[in-house]
Amino acid sequence: MSGYSFEYFSPAARNAVTTHATDHAKRMLHTVNGTDDVLLGLMTPQHADMGSTSVSRFMTDNFSIQLGDVKKCVQPAGIRGASMKDPEYTSGAIKSFKVALFEARRSSRRAEPTVDRMDVLIGLVKVNDVTFRRVLSELAQTHGFKSEDFMRLAAPKVRSR
Repeated sequence: MSGYSFEYFSPAARNAVTTHATDHAKRMLHTVNGTDDVLLGLMTPQHADMGSTSVSRFMTDNFSIQLGDVKKCVQPAGIRGASMKDPEYTSGAIKSFKVALFEARRSSRRAEPTVDRMDVLIGLVKVNDVTFRRVLSELAQTHGFKSEDFMRLAAPKVRSR
């Protein structure tokens, strides 16, 4: 299904980028799992009764962005009847996962690091593919900040947890 191995991902991060991102992609009738779907997955609580995730807290605390705001920026596919099978990840999403693992390894003192949701956000920010840029640009316009400010603030803030 994925085209990527998530063996170093924490259960929460794995669930966010596989289950939640895929659910969002299917709801939007996307034929691929893009960086926009991954961002939605990262902001979705693991369980319905669970509070906000670390990514959603970062987005809310720094930019007043809620999950619903991101959902408004993700465009549905124009074609009905998309396949019900799990969509494959885009190259931008896979690059983001690789950068997330690199960042987790770089910041970890353990031999086998664990990639968490915040590491994946760093991956999205650093890869900055066209879909992520479009969503970020729309969020910046509606919430009154500059995309560059988000990019500059994200990596240091994310690492400080």
